[in-house]
Amino acid sequence: MKKSLFILLMSLSFCSFAQKPLADCSLEELQQQKGDAVAQNKMYDTAVYTKAINLRTQMDAATKTEDFTKAAALKQQLKSLKLISPGDVEKINKLEEEIKKAVAAEDYAKAGELKKQVEILKGNKPPETAKSENTKKSVSNSAAVTIPAVEFVNQVYFWNKEENSVKSLEYDTPELKTETNVGFGYAQATSFWCVQGTESDVRLTMDDNSSFILKVAPGVNPVDLFRFVKFEILGKISPSRHMAAYTSTSAAYAGSSTKERREHDIPVSYKKLDESYYELVPNGRLSAGEYTFYGLGKMFSFSLGRSFVSNAPPANTDNQKSSSTGDYTSKYNKNDIYNESNVTWFGVDFSLFTYTFMRKEGKEAELLKHIDAWQRVYDKEVPDKKLAQWLKKPGLREDKDNVENLYRTMIKPNWINSDIHDVSLSEIQNQLGNYKTGARGIGLVLIPELFNEDKNNYVMEFVWFDIESKTIITSQKMYGKGSGGATLSGWNDAMTAATKMYVDKFYRPAR
Repeated sequence: MKKSLFILLMSLSFCSFAQKPLADCSLEELQQQKGDAVAQNKMYDTAVYTKAINLRTQMDAATKTEDFTKAAALKQQLKSLKLISPGDVEKINKLEEEIKKAVAAEDYAKAGELKKQVEILKGNKPPETAKSENTKKSVSNSAAVTIPAVEFVNQVYFWNKEENSVKSLEYDTPELKTETNVGFGYAQATSFWCVQGTESDVRLTMDDNSSFILKVAPGVNPVDLFRFVKFEILGKISPSRHMAAYTSTSAAYAGSSTKERREHDIPVSYKKLDESYYELVPNGRLSAGEYTFYGLGKMFSFSLGRSFVSNAPPANTDNQKSSSTGDYTSKYNKNDIYNESNVTWFGVDFSLFTYTFMRKEGKEAELLKHIDAWQRVYDKEVPDKKLAQWLKKPGLREDKDNVENLYRTMIKPNWINSDIHDVSLSEIQNQLGNYKTGARGIGLVLIPELFNEDKNNYVMEFVWFDIESKTIITSQKMYGKGSGGATLSGWNDAMTAATKMYVDKFYRPAR
C-alpha cells in the first residue's frame, strides 16, 4: 500500500500538458506547466513560465477593462517568449560542467568564453568584454551613481558602494533531495535544493553602503530570474544548507496536491541603474545566517556574520514577487525544535477551521460551543505535563488563553460548509501575527483545519514558530479518520490520536 501511494504521489507531481505556444496557453495551463518545470528541475523554463504568467495576468486584466491596445502589446511580448530546446539544454549542461573544470583550474579566460556560449544558447546577449574604464555612470537617476563593471550577466555580486567594488558570491549548482513520509492513507514528499556545508566560504558584513548588483540582458526583468532565500541547516549526521522547493501530498481523505515552497523567501527591492544593471536590496532585517540568490538552476550564496536592518523602501509590488511568509528574522532552524529548552505551548487555535457537516450548515453561531468543548476536553486528555513528557520538554511552558480564544472573532462566518479549503502556510503565517504574548524562544501550536463529519476524516497541522518574529520554523499536516463516535467525543479522540501520531512518526531530528 505504501508503495502504491508513493507511485501515485509521484505520478501526480510530474504530469504535464502537451506543449503549445505560450501565447495560446490559459493562465491555468501556464501555472501547471510552471509546476511541471519546477518538479523536473527545468529552472530556466521555470523563469520563462513565471514571466508568461505575469504577462498573461496583465493581459487578462487589460481585456476586462477593454484596454485592447495594452492587451495587444502584452500578447506580443508573450509571443516573444521562448523555451530552451532539449538539445540546447544538453549543450548548456555540458558547457557548465566545462566551466566548473575551467574555474577549478583557474583558467578564467576559458571559463569566460564558455559562459558566453551558454548565454547565447539561452537567448541572452553575451557578456560584454570588460572595458578599460572600470565604471560607468547611471543614466536612470538624477543623482549620478557610479556603476561598477561586472564580468557575467545573470550573476549576483556583492556591491560595496563606499569603495565601489564588487565581490563574487559562492557559486553552486544545487542538488535536489527528497524526503518522504508514508502513513496510513497518505503519502508526502518534500524536495529541497541543497548545497554542501553549513556555512558559505563567502562571509559578508553589510551596512547602509552595501547591497547587491546584477547585470542582465537588455529587456529582461530581473525579478523573474532570482529568489532571495534564507537557508535552513538540516541533517543530523551530515548537516547542509537546504532550501525547500515543493511538497507533494496524496491523501485518501483530502485528494492530492503539489505546492511550491516559498515560506523562507525574503522580499527584495530592485532599483534600475541602466538598461542592464540593477541594484538589489533585501527588505527589512536580515539576521545572522546563511543566504542565497536562487534562479536559473544556480545558487549565489553567502554567510552573514551579524544582523543587518535595511533602510530600503518596500518592494515595488508591480514588479516584485514578495512573500508574506518571508523568514528574515528567525534565528532558528528545524533541528532547534528538538534541542531548544525554551519552548512555549500555545494550545489549539481553531481560527482557520472548517467543519463539513451538511445537516448543520447555517448553524454556525449555535455550534460555536462545540469548539470550546473540543478545546476543553483536549486540554484534559493531553494536559501540559503529558505533552511535555511526550516531547521530552520538561521545561515546557504554556500561554494558551489568548490564542485559544482568537477563533471567537477570527473564524470565518460560514465555517460550517462543504467547500474543503486547504489551509496554506501563508495563511498560518498571517495568523501567527495575531498572537499576543510576552514569551520568547520557540512556540508550538496545533491548528485544526478540517473536521469532515460527512466523510469522517480530519486535517490538522502542528506548527513550530519563532515567537519573537512570528515566523514558521517547520510544520506538519496530519491526516486521519475520526473515531466514529458522537460529534464531540469522536473529534476529541481524533485530536488526541493525531497528537500521538505526530510525536511517534514525525517528531524527530532531520537526518
